Amino acid sequence: MAANGAVLAFFRKLYYTFTKNWFYIVLAFLTPMLLFYVSQGTEIIAILFDGGNFWNIFLILFSFQLLFYAIWVIPPYSLSITRWLTNKFNKEDPFPEEGIYALFSKLAIAYNSKVDEKEVFPIRNFAGLPFLIFTLMLIESYIDTNTGIAGLIGFIILGLYLSKWTQNPIGELIKKVLKNLTVEHFGYLFHVTFILCISICWMFEWYWVSFILIILLYLLNNAFYAFIESHSDIDIIKANYKANKIKYWIFTGLLVSFLLFFSWLTFSDHMHLFSSVIVMNVSFTVFIAAIDLWIKTPNDAFKMLEKQPEIRKAIINISKTQDEQLISKFSAAYEFFQAVKFVAIFGMSFYIFFDAFNKHRVRVETSKPADKFYSSYNRDSLDAYFKRWAKGIDSSKPVILIAGQGGGSRAGAWMVMNLDTLDKQDPSFLRNLFAISTVSGSSSGANMMLNKWSLEQDGIKVETKSNLELAQRLYTYNYLTAATWGMLWSDALRNLITAKDKPARDRNLYRQYDEGRAFSLCYPETFRDTAIKHFQLDLMANWDSNISKKRLPLLFLNTATTQAGKRAISAPVLIEPKIFGTAIDLYHKVKHQKTGADTLYHFPLVTAVNLSQAFPFVCAYNYVENVGNMIDGGLYENSGCNTLFEIYRYLVNSYPNLQYKILLIQNSDNDNDNTASNSSVLWNTITSAAASPFSGHSHYWEQNIILMKRDTDTVIKIYPKIGCQWTDTPLGILLSKKSVDKLWGYVGRRE
Repeated sequence: MAANGAVLAFFRKLYYTFTKNWFYIVLAFLTPMLLFYVSQGTEIIAILFDGGNFWNIFLILFSFQLLFYAIWVIPPYSLSITRWLTNKFNKEDPFPEEGIYALFSKLAIAYNSKVDEKEVFPIRNFAGLPFLIFTLMLIESYIDTNTGIAGLIGFIILGLYLSKWTQNPIGELIKKVLKNLTVEHFGYLFHVTFILCISICWMFEWYWVSFILIILLYLLNNAFYAFIESHSDIDIIKANYKANKIKYWIFTGLLVSFLLFFSWLTFSDHMHLFSSVIVMNVSFTVFIAAIDLWIKTPNDAFKMLEKQPEIRKAIINISKTQDEQLISKFSAAYEFFQAVKFVAIFGMSFYIFFDAFNKHRVRVETSKPADKFYSSYNRDSLDAYFKRWAKGIDSSKPVILIAGQGGGSRAGAWMVMNLDTLDKQDPSFLRNLFAISTVSGSSSGANMMLNKWSLEQDGIKVETKSNLELAQRLYTYNYLTAATWGMLWSDALRNLITAKDKPARDRNLYRQYDEGRAFSLCYPETFRDTAIKHFQLDLMANWDSNISKKRLPLLFLNTATTQAGKRAISAPVLIEPKIFGTAIDLYHKVKHQKTGADTLYHFPLVTAVNLSQAFPFVCAYNYVENVGNMIDGGLYENSGCNTLFEIYRYLVNSYPNLQYKILLIQNSDNDNDNTASNSSVLWNTITSAAASPFSGHSHYWEQNIILMKRDTDTVIKIYPKIGCQWTDTPLGILLSKKSVDKLWGYVGRRE
């Protein structure tokens, strides 16, 4: 029975620890849990092993330390706020400055033992766990294994046990080694030095040494803060409080410096050099610090002063009558901060889930008088373009049509690898390639290749030595950090300095800039500016027959509207209802916003690509007037086969004497027939809604193409699969070199 009572007491203590500190715990665990559960997280970790990540490791570990400190520290200026508000409504100024030290001590004891008379674990135990989870992910990524949730729980329990077992011995060692030195000040300096040592080991690829040192840092961290908490003498408390005021200024300065640093990285085009883990940790630290300073700690202080008379008497010396009046004011102050807390939480939730400061107006570029103008009215019909294009084909070989499946950077890299390989294997491939229909990540890959082919016709060639190296430069580029920064901070901030009638400066725009920079890095230094400028051209720049004489396949970029779920297509030919049904002609709609005239500004091809791959939450839903917000085309149909089927059907009916070869470039299974039982109504609903466009619709349109195929034509699937095993390369907008290499191993395999 005693054992049962101890277990029950443990879980009760754990429950109250969470309910009293849930805000801290949720934000502290958010980064590592996102890394652990979201497939993109494995790539964020894996890319740290690609070399040149000395500063990333240093800043990641440093940001975890800042997160730990934000959770652990009692903001000294919160107590100054508490004292100021107490004295403001009392002529006698009943709250002396000395009382702050006693309140500081009482809060520290409460946070680490008993909150509202409920026993809790010290919050530092949980503040350090993100460190452990991150370490586990590093180790598992390095040895290429996954122990799952059982391994995670086991590693956390082991870490908590080790921290408790080593706490006192390390504390005694600290006292023995430091003797008369200021323990706290020396401790923070030691942390930074220790992190620097870990980073140096990482630079030399001594990974196991780094792992051991990170775990040791976790243990030292716990013992160091436990050592500080154990000193409750009033003189030491006074010293700690005064030191904390200075340290809190330094802490605040570091956070502000990080935010300014991220802003500078964005505008100087260096954001891709740093890990998104740093952005997430710093952002969540700022959220915790701001709410702790202005809301939570004053709220807890006023509640303590209202509910606990012994604490009130130890801090405030007034008469019984005045005490009763003061209790009423403490209660009002507590209720005020309680209301502010819920307003802050509601306001943040409303901003995230229901509204946003940035309306994400679609990007267009103002034309200059000297620019070439592209009119949506001057585009050819599909038939007119085909007749002119068909004069240059190799008549001994079939007309080639391609559908590209979505799948983030995995789809982009797979598209680049295969298009480049097919082009190099067959000199007539590009000449006979008429149209490419793409969705999401494959839109990015097709765009990269079209720009490459276009520059080749200008005599400018990439400096990459292989298809693999080309894909590596394009898709190991870090597009994620800028997206994370935009989602958490800068989209809202940028909107404040952008005119309301101008296109949005948001994470979509900087994603487009990043893709242009990644593309330019495939060229010699002397041609990189040319490559970047070419990447930003209007969608029609390479296809307007009055201006350009280049021979390139048509690109049909599929997207959809969030308001009505309608399919929209950006293409260099007219999107005619007789061929494409109810699909929206997006190029025409964008060019006719506001004025109705379409020669006043450009609609960059890369922007149309971005609208096709606007996957939540790394991209925003750009708004097109009289159309709606545009979402990833995969949310309508994820294979590109819908639009390709319509093109193929029209060509077969109009030009039946020609042969056609259809290539379906896929990176995941369209025919997901997993029939395992799931009794959860909620989960079945979610999986059904998600599967409908990604596999249900995709499989339907793929089968339509196969069923319509004539005996003279061919349909070939190109996918990263050996036997029944599909590639396990994760989805997302960031790939490690290891994942790109793994994809490359599938190129050329057909079944």
